[in-house]
Amino acid sequence: MSRAPGRRGFLTALLAASACLPAAAQARAQPLVERLELEGALDNDTDLARDAAAHAALVAGDEALQKAGDANAPVAALEHWRRALQISSPLSAVEADARRTISIGAALRARLTQALRAEFRARFAGSAEVALAKAGLDEAALERVAHEYPFTRAGLLAELRRFDLAAERGAIYAARSALKQAEIALESNPDLAAALGARRAFLPRPPDEDSEPDPVAGARALRLAAMIDLGSDPALEPDRMLEPSGVAHADGRVFCESGERLIEIAPDGTHSVFEPRRLAVERGARASWLPIFGDQERPWTQRPALAGNHLALVLGRARETRGNALALFDVSATPPRLVWLHTDLDAPAFAPLPGRLEFQPGPITQAGLVVVQVLQWEQPGAPPELQTVADTHVSAWLVAFEIQTGQKVWQRRLASGSDRRGRALRRFGTPRGSSIASPPLIERAGVIWAATELGVVAAVELDDGRLVESLALKRVRTEPTARPGWGGPFFVDSGKVACSPADAERWTYVLGARGAQALRIAGLERLVGGSASGLTALVRDPDRRVLVCLSPASGARVDSLPFARGAAYKGGFQAGERVWSAVGETLYLHAVERDLELVARLDLAGLALEPHTGVWSAGSRVYVVGAGRIWVVESE
Repeated sequence: MSRAPGRRGFLTALLAASACLPAAAQARAQPLVERLELEGALDNDTDLARDAAAHAALVAGDEALQKAGDANAPVAALEHWRRALQISSPLSAVEADARRTISIGAALRARLTQALRAEFRARFAGSAEVALAKAGLDEAALERVAHEYPFTRAGLLAELRRFDLAAERGAIYAARSALKQAEIALESNPDLAAALGARRAFLPRPPDEDSEPDPVAGARALRLAAMIDLGSDPALEPDRMLEPSGVAHADGRVFCESGERLIEIAPDGTHSVFEPRRLAVERGARASWLPIFGDQERPWTQRPALAGNHLALVLGRARETRGNALALFDVSATPPRLVWLHTDLDAPAFAPLPGRLEFQPGPITQAGLVVVQVLQWEQPGAPPELQTVADTHVSAWLVAFEIQTGQKVWQRRLASGSDRRGRALRRFGTPRGSSIASPPLIERAGVIWAATELGVVAAVELDDGRLVESLALKRVRTEPTARPGWGGPFFVDSGKVACSPADAERWTYVLGARGAQALRIAGLERLVGGSASGLTALVRDPDRRVLVCLSPASGARVDSLPFARGAAYKGGFQAGERVWSAVGETLYLHAVERDLELVARLDLAGLALEPHTGVWSAGSRVYVVGAGRIWVVESE
């Protein structure tokens, strides 16, 4: 195919060559993106999971410090701030401004200058030493000492002792948490740098996400490596609103989750099909969950997570008095062997959370942990068997489990609210409650990003659940007349994250160290991906879909590429500067950095007949997964 016209002339030339385009598509005077620093009233009454008492104590300290002419003002301020630490926990979060929430540790560090930190150490050093002596070898007590006495030598020693205990029992996540907190305190205790350095060298280096480029990010040609026929079994096939996905094993195998099936694909293209529900029941699990299904507004992304031979899967959906399940399988066995499984039917002492639970798609496996977002519906005072999936109030949590044992390590509430659109899923004749599932989690450099679909996106420390930051977003107040746009979260460039929550009325947020930008994309159906060159999004013209590239800095449109009129978008993703799109019966590869130039295309016979598909990559291969077939495409 010939080179497309340049950046400015691309759409003009294309429209001139296609007189059959509708008038609305030709009238491009209106900007595609409205870029606003303030997107107006947020209409967001979600509970942001803040510690109000701790925040009040911090504010009291601020006010005490501002008292003019009071020689004791710093002392009074320090007492208030110390009180904030005493009445809070290491996981507590407080208000930074009306829409931002940060950890209490970060809030305190922002308040204390070097001079105030020195005064804090001098005033509370004695109490810190006493507390450290009492803590002994109790990890929880040591964490408490470090929390209540930051900037002190005893607080730093408590973290070093906590590191040693965690490393001795092999809890890498706990050791990394202690090390990170100790490094924060090192500034005030430089004489302990050698002790900290020795412990840092003990830990395995975390994976560097940018050390090896994604093989498909530089693809220039495509060829069909295999087409796998899964056969026909209506009981196992994916719901039309599911998006199958998968993960690659280090030995070259690929595990794909599609409907009620787990498909193992060998490097030579041979495959085996397993039923996770049956495997769980054979190991004595109570399979009370419903078969997995998607929502009206957006598909449920079936994205398993793999660490070594441990594969984490979310099984089923929640409705009425039934929750779903989080399972861990050992894939070194054939068939995969269930290691542990969590549901809300666990005994109260072992249940992840009280109430009715729905584990959300796309868990993370890292540093010996499985981390998953969980929606919780709880009726206080009701016995476990009478807890129901209510449509009025839901809480979003992140919960971390030890990968070997399934034991809960930490939990953090991100937000509590309701489905503001009032749209209950009635696919079974009765309401299911909140009708939007949360998107998969993403992780980089030890920080997890979670979009809640309750009007909050949050960044959380992987090792211990401490909040880095959360942001309240724009929310829909009434039921939309059209299906809302959605997409992400995913990493864009230089640590930035982009997401388009389904309940944000087509607002897209680009989050980074310098704050957040809000972009409203007209006609947004799906945010596809991002890179240094731009964000890519699928938007709808009256009768066709258009792939657009936007500047992540300004929201200005870089280029547009209409797909064939009437062709169904079957899925896609962005890897580096390449965008993969399955449309109709064709897989397209476009270059973002070259104004969406077509690099390659490959016809996939039968793709148009699939009710819903997922497109994802592993190594140099791209997998297009449907209900009855999987196309394995080699990129070169």
